Amino acid sequence: MTDLETFAARGASLVWGPGLLLVLLGTGLWFTLGSGLFPIRRAGGIFRAVIRSLFRKKRGPGPTPFEAMSTALGATVGTGNIAGVSAAILTGGPGTVFWMWAGAFLGMMTKFAEAALAVAHHERGAEGFRGGAMYYIKKGLKMPVLASAWCVLCIGASFGGGCMAQSGSAAESCLAVLNLPRPAAGLLLAVLTAAALFRRGGRVEKVSGVLVPVMAVLYITGSAAALAIFREHLGTALGMIFEGAFSFRSAAGGFTGLMTADAVRVGLARGTFTNEAGLGSASIAHGASSEREPGIQGCWGILEVFVDTIVVCTLTALVLLAGGCDTAAEAFTGCFGAGGGIFLAASTFLFALAAMIGWAYYGESALSFLTKRKSALYGYRILFCAAGVLGSCIEFGAALGISDIFDGLMAFPNCAALIFLSKDVFASVRGAERNFPPLLPRLFRRR
Repeated sequence: MTDLETFAARGASLVWGPGLLLVLLGTGLWFTLGSGLFPIRRAGGIFRAVIRSLFRKKRGPGPTPFEAMSTALGATVGTGNIAGVSAAILTGGPGTVFWMWAGAFLGMMTKFAEAALAVAHHERGAEGFRGGAMYYIKKGLKMPVLASAWCVLCIGASFGGGCMAQSGSAAESCLAVLNLPRPAAGLLLAVLTAAALFRRGGRVEKVSGVLVPVMAVLYITGSAAALAIFREHLGTALGMIFEGAFSFRSAAGGFTGLMTADAVRVGLARGTFTNEAGLGSASIAHGASSEREPGIQGCWGILEVFVDTIVVCTLTALVLLAGGCDTAAEAFTGCFGAGGGIFLAASTFLFALAAMIGWAYYGESALSFLTKRKSALYGYRILFCAAGVLGSCIEFGAALGISDIFDGLMAFPNCAALIFLSKDVFASVRGAERNFPPLLPRLFRRR
């Protein structure tokens, strides 16, 4: 381990201590219980509301609710769903997967709160709506200085987990499978990201609205096919997850000597890295939505966490554990030969690209909140793309540690704002329930 990796790991461990875990879990638990287990109690209504909004006419300028969610999902469903999951299992054991689930379940209502507040407190701009954690901290809490501080942390996170960690993971996969030099993969990612950011007359939401669904469907299909091959070992994989989550030590296969405390810490940290619930970053994408009803946009936030962690991360974890492999590349190559390795490298590359585009949008939005100078915006874009090349050259563990530091620091002011604005969040829950459509038109009326 290099000095940079050691420094980043120590910093991440310090930030992701018991205090931060208590903040994240406490915030999610507060909204989950306060809403009466809304994600479970009204799961059917949430699904129907999301589907209905797909076919509804736009209510204003800006991206549709689906495009806003796609941008947020593109930023969340990054390489952390592949390399991050395997790193989490190697570090904290199979039990980390259970704690990723637990964090995601509570994170659904945290993400609902972020998306709902982003719409409730967004502002009308020249090109549409602008929203996010900085706006509900500024307008809801009346604390503009704290909002600016959150923006500085968001910009730092965009360079760490949103850029360097993504390009580093993709470059590592391309080197292992395609023998493509790491800097070449990073340069290609940087060029494609720049093409999306400097695209004339276009918005990143349009790119994400096409890229994210395609990459998600491809990866889910490939993972399902791998699990069909490993189906005899699925029961064993699930047993490893639950045993590792609650035993004092996890000893299964290659995972030995790992304390349950590490499983909890690593699982929650990696889960938050992938679904970003509690950080407030995804609220920027949701705040730009043309949706006028905060509660309905909040439902899209719930769906975002479900797809990211419960679906994609779980598929990766089961493929690794059922296949008895340390990395996803080993598992897919073992299933499908060289073609499986190429599929995984392509998936990792697309995930990284979508995440970089989404996080560049977050960083730009945070910078625009701090300054209106266009020169600063263009300078940020250039530096962001350069960081993509740099990330492909440094150790993935170092980039991941830097990301954890900024992610954790973002969570403190954001979760505080969510708690203090609880009244607005619970009002959005009630508003969403009033707007839930029936699954089918009522054919008979009660007399």
